[in-house]
Amino acid sequence: MIDLPAEVWGEIFALAADEDVLFQYISPTVMAEYAWYEDLVPGSAQDGQGDSDEDGDFVWALRSPQEALNLIQRRSYATKKAIILTCKLFHKLGSELFFRCLFFKNPTRLQSICQILDASSVKATTLTSSIGWWTRRIHLSSPEKTGVRTASLSPITRVENALVSVIHHCPNLEIFLAEWPMGSSFGPIADALTTFARKSLQTIHWCIPCEALPRVIWALNYLPHLVSVTLDFYEPASDLDEITNLGAAGDLQLDLPNLQQLSLKGYFQEFLEQASGWNLPSLRSFSFHSVIRQMDQPQPDLIAFLTQHGLQLRFLDLNSHQSLDVPKILDLCPVLLTFAFNADWIIRPVASNQPNQISLPSMTPLVNNPHHHIRVIGLHGLTHAFGVSSSIRTQSRDPIASFVACSWNDMNFTACNKTNFPKLQRIRVLNSEVLEDLNRENGPTKEDGGFDRWEKWWNLCQRMNVRLEDCTGDVLGTLPEAEDDELSDDDEYDDDEDSEEGESEYETGEEDYDDDDEDGEPRSVKKKKKGLPGWKYTAFSNSREQSPHVSELRQLLEECRAMAQERDESMIQGIGALQLN
Repeated sequence: MIDLPAEVWGEIFALAADEDVLFQYISPTVMAEYAWYEDLVPGSAQDGQGDSDEDGDFVWALRSPQEALNLIQRRSYATKKAIILTCKLFHKLGSELFFRCLFFKNPTRLQSICQILDASSVKATTLTSSIGWWTRRIHLSSPEKTGVRTASLSPITRVENALVSVIHHCPNLEIFLAEWPMGSSFGPIADALTTFARKSLQTIHWCIPCEALPRVIWALNYLPHLVSVTLDFYEPASDLDEITNLGAAGDLQLDLPNLQQLSLKGYFQEFLEQASGWNLPSLRSFSFHSVIRQMDQPQPDLIAFLTQHGLQLRFLDLNSHQSLDVPKILDLCPVLLTFAFNADWIIRPVASNQPNQISLPSMTPLVNNPHHHIRVIGLHGLTHAFGVSSSIRTQSRDPIASFVACSWNDMNFTACNKTNFPKLQRIRVLNSEVLEDLNRENGPTKEDGGFDRWEKWWNLCQRMNVRLEDCTGDVLGTLPEAEDDELSDDDEYDDDEDSEEGESEYETGEEDYDDDDEDGEPRSVKKKKKGLPGWKYTAFSNSREQSPHVSELRQLLEECRAMAQERDESMIQGIGALQLN
């Protein structure tokens, strides 16, 4: 064994764990990029997608940024476990690192870690010698979503005491993410956070019912150092027409001087109304995703909130089923750099010059005056735009509704131009389901006008020198293809020089929008497949880029794992039974 100081080994283990991204206080936004990967679907055959084996087929799927973080946590856990199971020295030095991040796919595992922390606390002679002293992040991963979440989805009530005990042992906790519905357990959990992690807590994600709003306000009042707050109100109030009785919490004027990011989901109307009067001087990023569909239900009072806090915002993400007054919203946020909205919205159409003629305007007024700071625009919705949505194909399709939706998509997209946004650089289609449907159908359909719409939008962006992207950050027109896939006889390609150039441009992430060939077709999308012009098919890697020193460390860890197979189980008794995942 190399004789190195404990501090050096600690640095080596931290680099090997490769988990720096997990300790960032700001949560991923809607602009965070998805990634293609090949997923094994047992017993499901899908023609033309992936390679099949005896157990199922490999099909292309999208991994969300949050799923990528969860994957990093699981991989980091495996790495740290291999370290502490290697030898006595590594076990002693790596234990602190092992407990820095506690990640749970199943809350019932909390009881196991609670017992370990209790035992460590009893044996510890000082507070810093307890292993809970090193914990900086606790993450209860979200269950699979099959619709609107309710308290019936395995609430934390059964393991409430264990979670409270874990928080009690973690005085330096900085990030607490509970994506599982907390139900009635929120009160004790919030009390534990405000008691034991008040000075250190920077980031929270709570999944709570609407009736817990007063406790949410009181908890935020006792957590003044928060940098990022995500609240998911997963259950509507019993009667949305009645104002929630907040009691004394309704008179609190919260002062959160360090809050930079606020994200709201679900039924958050009352919370937004209360937050309009709070002091949030550092707020730079605001997002909301409303699930209200009925026109007779009260909508979030966004205008009042932005009147108070919009002047300093740099990032604004708005996604709801009902249309909002975008021009007025942008007037209230003069220094925005990134703006995302639902492209299905009906935004104050321009009246026709001929009153008796029924027609749709060619463009919607997204701004009252040109916005001189916005550089990136994200578009939610667009379900009908390319004619490939699985939801509209499997159900009885209403051609009139689809035509109207596509018309508003065209008008809203056309309004995203350099006249309204002089510094516009990128437009991103944010709907991951649309991209998966495009991959399944091998691009937009011609019979439903989807391909013509994509081509029109692409040409519009080309003329403006604006990059049109999908949710992966690649140009909209790039679909995945396995590296060893062989093309059929009818697949079309340009000459070798153009094909190689297109691949190199994708790999570097740089697109030359001015360098078009004689067809007027951008070189970066000249590669074709199955006769569909303008769509590029690129081999994607499922591996995550790592720096050279991390790769070398991982080779060392492989050797450590081999050594661990011959380890003495008695010297690591109790650790092998720990399963956070």
